[in-house]
Amino acid sequence: MKFVDRIFRIDEGKLVIQNKISLYAGFIAVLLPVLFVILNNFFGASTHPHNQPTAIANFEVNSRVYWIYFISLSLSVPILSFLWGGHIGAGVSVGLSIPFIILLLFNITSMSHSYGVRSDDILSSIVGLIAAIITCIGITRLGEKIGEARLNLRGKIASSWDHYQDMSAKKNLLHLQIEETKKKSSAMNLLIQKIKSLIDSSSDLAKELDLSKTAKYVAHNAREILGRGRVLVYRYNQTGSSLLYAEPPLQSNESANGEDFNSIVKRRRKNLLLSDISQNYQIAPSSPMERKFNSLILVPLMTGYDVWGVIRVESLQKSDFTRDDLSAIDMLSVPATLALHNADLYSLLAQKAVTDGLTGLYRRHLFEKRIEIEISRARRGGKNLSLIFLDIDYFKSVNDNFGHRVGDLVLKEISAVLIEETVAPGIAARYGGEEFVLLMPETNKKDALEKAEAIRQRVEQKKFEELNRTMTISAGVASYPDDATSSKNLIEQADNAVYMSKRNGRNRVTPA
Repeated sequence: MKFVDRIFRIDEGKLVIQNKISLYAGFIAVLLPVLFVILNNFFGASTHPHNQPTAIANFEVNSRVYWIYFISLSLSVPILSFLWGGHIGAGVSVGLSIPFIILLLFNITSMSHSYGVRSDDILSSIVGLIAAIITCIGITRLGEKIGEARLNLRGKIASSWDHYQDMSAKKNLLHLQIEETKKKSSAMNLLIQKIKSLIDSSSDLAKELDLSKTAKYVAHNAREILGRGRVLVYRYNQTGSSLLYAEPPLQSNESANGEDFNSIVKRRRKNLLLSDISQNYQIAPSSPMERKFNSLILVPLMTGYDVWGVIRVESLQKSDFTRDDLSAIDMLSVPATLALHNADLYSLLAQKAVTDGLTGLYRRHLFEKRIEIEISRARRGGKNLSLIFLDIDYFKSVNDNFGHRVGDLVLKEISAVLIEETVAPGIAARYGGEEFVLLMPETNKKDALEKAEAIRQRVEQKKFEELNRTMTISAGVASYPDDATSSKNLIEQADNAVYMSKRNGRNRVTPA
């Protein structure tokens, strides 16, 4: 039977114990029926007429022992099978049944040799034997089924517990992911609100027509959005890129040393995110070896297909910026480009409005406004103000003999000399045709004459390739308050001095 296989098996002709615990349980159970019979005969001898406690051959099994056996077998086997498995129940069942059946057989044999025993008693004992065998088999089978059910239940419980733990782990992971998503969502919402407010205020930004102030506004807002790093706003020019503003501002002993990355963005026209510049990017040999940053965000400021400039964000920490940070700066770059480009165009138009398109010198109307301001300032401060008038000698013959193209080149080259010789807060302007003026605040007449002479010498020594010869100029110098006390009189005095230079042979400087 299966319950016997749970305890013993035959291996190569040898009896092998399958489960020692089952054997121990059966051994203990063997003692119980013997104990029941001994107790029954010991305590029941005085009440039963056929029982004589003289020898074991006279032992009888009465009804009380049957009931004790039945109850023990019925209760212990299922309980033990459920608690410790079918093999334990089988061991106990065999241990209870076999010795009890032997005792029953012994009892029947003993009674059959007793002359005072009735046949009814023997028959009842045989019936009891059959009942004990049937009970043993039935209870053992029940214990076996209970053991199998226990294993199935245990497997289901273990599977359910594993499933519960798995679901619990998934729940915890999902909870962490939800919390992380909430944090990211909260941070992104805050970022979107900042960018939205920036876009809403872009109309105010577009009204700012000063390029440096616009760049400061863009850098400040980018720094506020990210909350870390240094933001630098660059504009590209013919020679590379020029820094418009940095937030936080660079110290007097600091310099921006990442312009080589700017050129990469201009060439690729794409955003760039570098977590570690020493690992993520091949730095050119000419680049500075020591940098004050390790991670970078670079976003080009696009005007159509052209790259107007770049927003560069740098941090000393490696991997300090994320894709979300890059997206935020990219979103900012749209209104920023519009505002910066508008301010740049305005400054360019403003510059063209006050400067001569051919020579790059200031126009006459700006000079006339400026001389009024400087006369008032000199009068209030009791300071000097000098004015130099210059006229190109024989310029008409250049146009007549070489054409206006060559004449324009001569005007450009002489104007370049005037720009180089002008020191702020002074200005150089084209007064008309081939006439020029230099306004020199806080300069006395003696210094103005020296400056005029220096300019005359430079022009005289300069060779004009298109003419294959040199040119000369005539100059006149007048000063406030020595020669005039009003702007109109000062201009007249300087103009008259130029006329005197031409009358006296040209290529000279004449004081008023």
